[in-house]
Amino acid sequence: MIIVYPLALIFIPLLIFWILKLTQSRHQASILLPNTSQLKKLEKKSHKWLINSPIILRTLCICLCLLAISQPQKIDSKQHNYKQGINIMMILDLSQSMLEQDLLPNRLEAAKKTMRQFIKKRSNDQLGLVVFGQDAYTSCPLTTDLSLLDTFVSRFTIGTVNPYGTAIGLAIATAINRLNDPKQSNIAILLTDGLNNAGNIDPITATSLAKEKNIKLYTIGVGKNKDYNADLLQAIASNTNGVFYEAKNTKALEEIYKEIDQLERHEIKQTHRFNTTELYPYILTVAILCLLLELILTHLVIVRIP
Repeated sequence: MIIVYPLALIFIPLLIFWILKLTQSRHQASILLPNTSQLKKLEKKSHKWLINSPIILRTLCICLCLLAISQPQKIDSKQHNYKQGINIMMILDLSQSMLEQDLLPNRLEAAKKTMRQFIKKRSNDQLGLVVFGQDAYTSCPLTTDLSLLDTFVSRFTIGTVNPYGTAIGLAIATAINRLNDPKQSNIAILLTDGLNNAGNIDPITATSLAKEKNIKLYTIGVGKNKDYNADLLQAIASNTNGVFYEAKNTKALEEIYKEIDQLERHEIKQTHRFNTTELYPYILTVAILCLLLELILTHLVIVRIP
């Protein structure tokens, strides 16, 4: 609670002192007694309180009026956190070479496990999945149903798409078509272990399209033998303000996804809302009740004898 005009409150103790002095002088000039019609109903020990009650009520009424003049207010402050989600398309290579066992138990299973761990951490985002080999297609469009996406990832095997080829450019273009909301942060994470040797879209052309749409591309080359084109993956990432990573083992792959998770965090916006409630109407209501009660006591219960 806050007081808008606190100076009004300094008059309350002065008022109390003035009324006490006034009532003392009045007691010397007159005597207040209970009305004879009410006298039998009152106990003797309550006479003093009854006689002084008008003074008390009048003082309370004026004090409440001064409190109302000071304009007390009740302030309710509420803070709202708004998390702006990110659109993330994951692009997974399902070519035959992903069965190599330099990552345990093999490249594909290590990738699936790491991707599923990443998905669980992105509860406020929309995620989707593109898989590719010789062709590319959207396995799961952007969704907030992360359990559904997790199910898709867990079920992929070599052969889901033609595994005899690596259409990197086509896969990137397919993901870009799904990232069509310019109001959101849009990123794609490409994981591959091979050279671009299929598809009718050049990876650099697809990268230029991503750059035009402000889509950031992270690229991950998987495998100890580096069968992928590191220079190409580096160019794809750097041209879109992304990062290129190399994963020679399972531990390195896990660390890469952890780093991307930290780099692409939600934008948190805080808004404050203040609700102000004026309290003076309630205070004045009590003051009026005190005044009415004083009048009732003065005219109906207490008789003043000069």
